[in-house]
Amino acid sequence: MRIKNKLAILAGAVALACSGGAIAQTSAGPNGTIFINIVDTTSGTSFLFDTGLLVSSFTGSTSYSVNLATNSASSAAYAAFVATEGGSDTIDYSVVGNYAPTSGVPLDLTLSTASSTPTTSAGTKGVAAAGQIQAFVATNINPAGGSTFFAASSTSQWNSGYEAGLESDLGSASDNALVGSSIGFYAVTATSNSSRGGATVSTFASSWDLSSAGVLTYGSGSPVPLPTPLLLMLSGLGLLGLVGRRKQVSGFNGTAA
Repeated sequence: MRIKNKLAILAGAVALACSGGAIAQTSAGPNGTIFINIVDTTSGTSFLFDTGLLVSSFTGSTSYSVNLATNSASSAAYAAFVATEGGSDTIDYSVVGNYAPTSGVPLDLTLSTASSTPTTSAGTKGVAAAGQIQAFVATNINPAGGSTFFAASSTSQWNSGYEAGLESDLGSASDNALVGSSIGFYAVTATSNSSRGGATVSTFASSWDLSSAGVLTYGSGSPVPLPTPLLLMLSGLGLLGLVGRRKQVSGFNGTAA
């Protein structure tokens, strides 16, 4: 019986260890994930939030919803951003992401909101679009290591230059929408860094929407399912709890005997 208990404890510990490793791998920051950037073009401030959604596994059936004003990872920075807003300020938002594997295909996968279907057709344009996002992320990684960023300086804003570059590479399709309205989402896949080919554009079935209250949704906006790392962690805790209860019952039986 003691051997079985030890094996069960070991299984629980392995599950917990695996969950910790997976969490570390999926919380590396905006690079490779989808993020939203909100810009108050009147006051000159912006807000960045990493959704944690992986570009490489995003599909048309993906659903996502987060309240930036109440989410623990974003509420403080979002409150700082909102505090700079005036009643008549113009505020827009963009949702973008890029995935560039170290080898194989695609060469680059870029996801972006756009007011109309992008017309990128050359691999050079697809890679250039990806480069705009990569450069922006490198500039705006939160020094505190979190998933959110409040920028008071216009030099680090998405629309200070990166946005214009992306829009140009997407065939002059604007990548932003005013807060309170929805905008379509597109994928640009580059398989070659050549002007003669290697870039395709596909349209996702759903669109992004950001309400004036700070609620960001995609698709049906249903609650985000528990990620695999969290499920692993819960299963590990469940195993440990089961072992503890079985040992307690075993002790009662021994006393009664």
